[in-house]
Amino acid sequence: MWIFTILISASALLMGLTIIIRNPNLQENRYFFLLNLLASFWVLSNYFASFMGHKYAGPLVGIDFGTAIGMSYIMFFFSATFTGIFKNKQKFILYKRFALAILLSIEFIVLFTTLVIKKIVITSAGIDVVPGALYVVYTLLLILPIVASAYFFLSSYYRSNILKKIQIKFIAFGIMLAAFILIITNLVLPRFISSIALATVVQESGYLGLITFLGLTTYSMI
Repeated sequence: MWIFTILISASALLMGLTIIIRNPNLQENRYFFLLNLLASFWVLSNYFASFMGHKYAGPLVGIDFGTAIGMSYIMFFFSATFTGIFKNKQKFILYKRFALAILLSIEFIVLFTTLVIKKIVITSAGIDVVPGALYVVYTLLLILPIVASAYFFLSSYYRSNILKKIQIKFIAFGIMLAAFILIITNLVLPRFISSIALATVVQESGYLGLITFLGLTTYSMI
């Protein structure tokens, strides 16, 4: 399974490089490259945390959580820049600074306190996370930028030109397909699989959802 993980991670990084090399001065390209870089790192940290000993699994799970919320906020920045939803640049800068302050605060809490991840328990089925006092807050702050990003794409669709509409269609389809794959592989199928090893493989195949979204977005931007 490690070959599959490395391929997914390398593919995400390659797609990010493809976009940033085309035009490194374009802000949306920078955000998309950073999104792919974090995705590549997240896949690796998620994979290695699953079989490392307790000494290393704890920090890796923290990095996993930190990278996940990082991707969420970079997605927010990317979608806002790509769609041009904020006509007032000063307003966008204000929102960006506020979002960045939240991101840095939650990153510190995740990595250096037990308020989000109280502890981890390693079992034969994998790693169980015992939620801390701010786990629900973390979850909400993870979901909110994603919802905002989806709103940006939908609201800008009808006032965009033909090319931008086609790009948004690819991105929206990528988001929906990624969500479907992640739900099926992480929430539905594991319930019907008795083998722990097979269930783990199925869950890790959920990476395909992420790479599908990144791939369709890359295609739309080329």
